[in-house]
Amino acid sequence: MPIPLLLCIDPGTVRTGLSILDPELGRGGETVRVWRPSDVPRDTIRDALHAASVGGLTVALERASAQGRTRPEVIETAHLCGWIEGHCEALGLSIYMLRRHEVKSALDVRGGDAAVSARVAEIMADTASLAAAKGSRGNRGPCYGLVGDAWQAAAVGLAVVANLRRSL
Repeated sequence: MPIPLLLCIDPGTVRTGLSILDPELGRGGETVRVWRPSDVPRDTIRDALHAASVGGLTVALERASAQGRTRPEVIETAHLCGWIEGHCEALGLSIYMLRRHEVKSALDVRGGDAAVSARVAEIMADTASLAAAKGSRGNRGPCYGLVGDAWQAAAVGLAVVANLRRSL
């Protein structure tokens, strides 16, 4: 079973990270490339989901999770996740949902967001250097243009790819 093209989403209260991962363009192993990364306002998610349904993409979504007393922004993000899930269902999109700890576990990451970004760079560009993974305008790396929350969105997609490859 081939691993699908993924629309990866890291939902947030103000901005949401989106990345498109194509595992078939990689150099082998768990190397994949990011296409059209962006850090988008939430109200554009609907357009991305419609485009994914037309393009035959599968959605990889990071689920909000909390323990104990929950801050309002976590509740708002959880509502957004539910909205995305419902929209995917209505459009007939397949969806993989992972919580942050599942993403970190699948990618074997210890630490915070900087460690996640470094691991994404390592997987995608065989380097732990974010600068080398991004490259430059004249010499684009596989993470070129990846900014903000799109790093975490890419991590969600890479975690789905890693889990799917382990199950093959």
